[in-house]
Amino acid sequence: MHGQYGRAGPVALFITLNHKQPFVSLARTFVSFLHGSLNFTAAMPNRFGKQITAIIREWWRHRGSFAISFAVTLAALGVYYVTFLGEKPVPLFDFVSRLELDSLDTRFRFRGRTPTDPRIVIVDIDQHSQEVLGRWPFPRMYFAKLLDALREDDARVAAFDITFSQPDETARPLQILYDQLKDAQKSGRPADPQLLERITRLEDQFDYDKQFAEAIQKFGRVVLGNYFLYTQADMQSVTAAQLDRYANLIAFFPFPQVRPLPSAGGPKGYLKLIQGYEDLGFLPKGAEANSETLTGAVASEKGGTGFFNVKTDADGVVRQPPQALPYGRDPDRANWDIYASVDVQALRIYMGLKDQQVVLNYGGAGVASIEFGPKLVIHTDNIARAMVNFHGPARTYPYVSFADAALAKLPRGTFKDKIVLIGASATGIGDLRITPFGSLDFPGVEIHANIVDNMLNKQFLAHGVKQALVDLAWIFMFGIPLGMWLATVQPRWMTVGLLLAAPFAAINYWAFLHGWWLNFTVPLLFTLVPNVSLVALYRVLIEEQEKRKVRGAFQQYVSPEVIRRLLSDPERVKPRKTQVTVLFSDIRGFTSISEKLDAQELADLLNDYDGNDANHFPQSGHARQIYWRCGDGHLGRAVRRTRSRQAML
Repeated sequence: MHGQYGRAGPVALFITLNHKQPFVSLARTFVSFLHGSLNFTAAMPNRFGKQITAIIREWWRHRGSFAISFAVTLAALGVYYVTFLGEKPVPLFDFVSRLELDSLDTRFRFRGRTPTDPRIVIVDIDQHSQEVLGRWPFPRMYFAKLLDALREDDARVAAFDITFSQPDETARPLQILYDQLKDAQKSGRPADPQLLERITRLEDQFDYDKQFAEAIQKFGRVVLGNYFLYTQADMQSVTAAQLDRYANLIAFFPFPQVRPLPSAGGPKGYLKLIQGYEDLGFLPKGAEANSETLTGAVASEKGGTGFFNVKTDADGVVRQPPQALPYGRDPDRANWDIYASVDVQALRIYMGLKDQQVVLNYGGAGVASIEFGPKLVIHTDNIARAMVNFHGPARTYPYVSFADAALAKLPRGTFKDKIVLIGASATGIGDLRITPFGSLDFPGVEIHANIVDNMLNKQFLAHGVKQALVDLAWIFMFGIPLGMWLATVQPRWMTVGLLLAAPFAAINYWAFLHGWWLNFTVPLLFTLVPNVSLVALYRVLIEEQEKRKVRGAFQQYVSPEVIRRLLSDPERVKPRKTQVTVLFSDIRGFTSISEKLDAQELADLLNDYDGNDANHFPQSGHARQIYWRCGDGHLGRAVRRTRSRQAML
């Protein structure tokens, strides 16, 4: 007979069998049962809805694992924000930043050399130059000769990675002699007028600063270097009067144009901009400039001066030197100026731009961009830094010896239309730095070559809003969606999640080759690895332990298939109303058969008779009962069982 449906399913259906024709009566009962169950079938939700419900139920059963994935994702997002998006660095997470920078260095070394801009050439004060021209510092007549050679060879611009802060000393002995003769003349001892005139002519002949200044004025397109002082050791050797003097000299060459954006918020925005430099340790304490003679020679729009400081990151590697720095001696920082790097000045002159066409834009968050006319915009961080896309290890750019260039020993056209950068690499005087390509062997002048190349061709590694969104997407995917999969998959397959590191690394490297700096450390080491590891550990220690207990308790009474279904859906063991079909099967001579067989042989016989899908075989004397659940789509199976029994009669 049929029972009424309850909330948990249909009630039990009891079937009384005809002992003479049990399978015939059972078949008729099934037909009647099938007809009466059509209303229930029509009321069931569609298959898709059932699948969604099953998935949600499965996730809920593994909510502990999913909670771990959710916590890992939140922690990774927090680390990413504090380390890479926050305005101020947090010392606690410095190691995360260093790990990321190390991974970036690895990408550089794996990529190797890339083509450089042929418009850039380096004039190197190398060991050969010292052998030819004598010990450093060279008399400045050689710098004058160098500029004359560059001008005659139609070089576009010459930029010095050198500061000439003190006068040339070549004519110093003549000046001392002249002063002594003049003092003797004042004391009543006559001096030969011809000798004094001769000394005056020699002083003029050996006034190499004057010759250098004249060469600068003839060439015009010259950028002299100055540098800022940061350490207390640097400041100890410079008096306050000298600092004031240098500050007045560089004051002739501030950043061409500094323009506040609407978000700057008025004068307070400028003070906040300077504070941003101070927070990151980039606010200079002093400066050293070129001598008055040379500074006056470049005091025109065609030339200029710029700083050549290349401050390193915390690990001592040069990656993103700033292109603009605030500095002043006035206690009121509102009166300070912003100064451009030697790279910015060289590019301005190379492009033939006027001062008002080179603009530094800043807003409420700091520096936003540097404009070189309407067609070239360099986006930077809040203190005018951009990640340099180094083209290779040391000497990737073409070098020529200073001595060969100054003495005009190079072929005609070597410098035609070129940006010429002059610096030193010789032992004892060279400015050598560490870059992502390795050891302390990278000349500072070549760092400037990379920066000018990056600006000229828009090759800085981009790490802005778009890249941050991609980073956050990776963190989310390695956290939540992967966590959903980890919560339901069998534990032996969970380590497959770590294989996602391979496509992630490939995509990350591909983006690097196309000028994007995507974060490697946080998505991989702080999201993917801990997510897989912690969830796997939790499931092995907690969930799988519970399953082992269930297997141990039931494996002596039910088949492995029943245990599997029980573990996949623990709701099955809860008391509930459901519609079932019961088959009472009487095996003729069962008692005598069972007495002749051992337990294993009897079990094999019953399995052959009842089929491998039977779920439970309670025994009562020589009668056996077989249960099939019918509320979950098993009715057809029950009918097939009945028909098979009929065929056996």
